[in-house]
Amino acid sequence: MTHFKWLIAGCISILFVVTFLSGCFSAGSDSEISPSQDATTNEVSTPQDFPDYGTLAGWIENHVQPFDIGSGAAAWYNAALVIQREAANDGYLVSAVITGNPDVPDEYIVWCTALAAGDLYWWHPEDSECTLMFTAKELAE
Repeated sequence: MTHFKWLIAGCISILFVVTFLSGCFSAGSDSEISPSQDATTNEVSTPQDFPDYGTLAGWIENHVQPFDIGSGAAAWYNAALVIQREAANDGYLVSAVITGNPDVPDEYIVWCTALAAGDLYWWHPEDSECTLMFTAKELAE
């Protein structure tokens, strides 16, 4: 139960941050993630939530970011930031989250979150499957 509490606390923190930040920055780069632009029409589109679970699950399966276990929290978080950047390039919103374990010093957990059809899902950057965190109904309460 303790692990679940800090996972929820981290999720709430990231949702708060994402809500109030106007932009996202990628790791190892000074460039801001900006809306996608279609080179053929010069049309700009703003990243959106995934339309449904199937689209999200398929996208995650094709964007796994392996990293060397034991290479540290920065490498793990960078893998999540790569996913965030790839999602923005594909026109989707994905949040990258890192939080410390309050019960274990120097232990971190990293995950990504995204909305699909109003439901919030999470997954680790190195995994190809996501898990439902909150339904749209639960988020609206």
